[in-house]
Amino acid sequence: MPRWAAATALTRVLAAHPTAAPGLPPVQRIAAELAAFGAGPAPETASAHNDGDLRSYTVRSLLHLMPAAENPDLILLQIVGVLPRLEGTAVVPRPLVSLANDLLSAVFDPAATAPSFAELSPGRRKLLRVLAELLIADDFQRVPFGSNLHERFTHYGLPGTRPALRAYVGLPTDGEDPNAPLPDPWGADHTR
Repeated sequence: MPRWAAATALTRVLAAHPTAAPGLPPVQRIAAELAAFGAGPAPETASAHNDGDLRSYTVRSLLHLMPAAENPDLILLQIVGVLPRLEGTAVVPRPLVSLANDLLSAVFDPAATAPSFAELSPGRRKLLRVLAELLIADDFQRVPFGSNLHERFTHYGLPGTRPALRAYVGLPTDGEDPNAPLPDPWGADHTR
């Protein structure tokens, strides 16, 4: 845990004072420490910091390193390695939903339509594949009962429903129609 804390502190210094970069360890080394912590077993001693969700905090730290990295796609691949290990807390039961917003805005530009999946960088392809595997249909449900993920995905020209995203990345749609719109949360046939 001390190495994670040091890497987190160095990330914050680098993000707040980019001119200090020459005196800091290389971004890749800091990212490697954070990624190793995020992909490793949960720490035995719980921390109240970030409601005990140190992996989500680690992902946010890695996101701060992307602009300073020579190859941001490598850091994105390290982030993707942490995502399956995220666990909900009493405060944030679905941390991946809130992190997905940050991840999408960090790596995609607004677009009317998505490029073909094959045209994306390896990090972006892996990110979308992991999101398609881990997000559930309710994560895309619109506010007031869900999140704004549908809007975030479509803002970047990406598929805005779970089955459409799964089809886009080449995963089975589990019998769901990828072309079906989101159910109306106020409709009589949609129950929660």
